[in-house]
Amino acid sequence: MQDPIESDDNLEERVKKLEEDRDVLLANETLLLRLARYHRIALQELKANFDVEAGDARQRFDHIEQTLEAHGKRFDHIDEKLDQHTEVLGKILGLLEGRGN
Repeated sequence: MQDPIESDDNLEERVKKLEEDRDVLLANETLLLRLARYHRIALQELKANFDVEAGDARQRFDHIEQTLEAHGKRFDHIDEKLDQHTEVLGKILGLLEGRGN
């Protein structure tokens, strides 16, 4: 049979080991909670930076679209003028060819 004194020592060691394990688990859980908080803060900051950059990109694209639209209007105007000049030059060439005969 087991000696009751030896059994109590073994029991005390087991309880002590369990208490140590509990303390380690508690410390690890505290660290995990702290890391989770830091992670959440980092994600919020990242999201805020992304929102700012996305807003800036939208503004830039809007500016590019407006510039392209303005350039398109200018090219349309240039095309109209070119057509008018071509017509006038055609008339001038027609008159010059008529005089040359």
